[in-house]
Amino acid sequence: MKKTLSIILSILITAVCCSCTTDNNNSSGGTVSSEISESTENSDSKITTITEDVAINSAKELILEAEYLYTLYFRCKADTEEYDYNSLAPDENGFRYAAIKDFNSISAMKEETEKYFTADYCEKNFYKIALNGDVPFFKDEDGVLKINVDAQSAGENTWNLTAIEILSNDGTTAKISVPYTDIYDSRKRAEFTLVLCDDGKVKINEWVLNLAE
Repeated sequence: MKKTLSIILSILITAVCCSCTTDNNNSSGGTVSSEISESTENSDSKITTITEDVAINSAKELILEAEYLYTLYFRCKADTEEYDYNSLAPDENGFRYAAIKDFNSISAMKEETEKYFTADYCEKNFYKIALNGDVPFFKDEDGVLKINVDAQSAGENTWNLTAIEILSNDGTTAKISVPYTDIYDSRKRAEFTLVLCDDGKVKINEWVLNLAE
């Protein structure tokens, strides 16, 4: 069952990556260092224009958070409470779920996700597959958020945040290019579209992976 789900998960992730070539949406993310969080102009102040500095500093925070959220939603990688796999009761589909430490509810997870991505992006990508797909990756049960441990897979992208290139910028929308190394140690490039939202925050609205460096 676990092997079957891993295959299904790989197909779903591939489908999301491929869809980016048509509607320019995809995802990938990691955890932000305190230094970046404190220095970025995206954190607490209300931004009125995306300058070059705003685009670069925002990207440094957003990309790392994007990598973390991507691996959470699509690779089901999260800190879990200690558990014995065999003691977890399978659900009606035969999948097992364990409590995670990162969030205590799906609503809390969504709230965190929408700090870095537009709501439209989240609905079309993260939520459509991980929350509303045929195989649920997360479940709220009695005030505890649980993750599908049968869907867990390894790997994460490594981003070169010192080589961010601004491709275009009109003050409210900036398109950037960022090199990265994928889980197979292949050097690739991704493009992000950053938008200035009504609340004065810069968020990711589009994401294309697997471009030639």
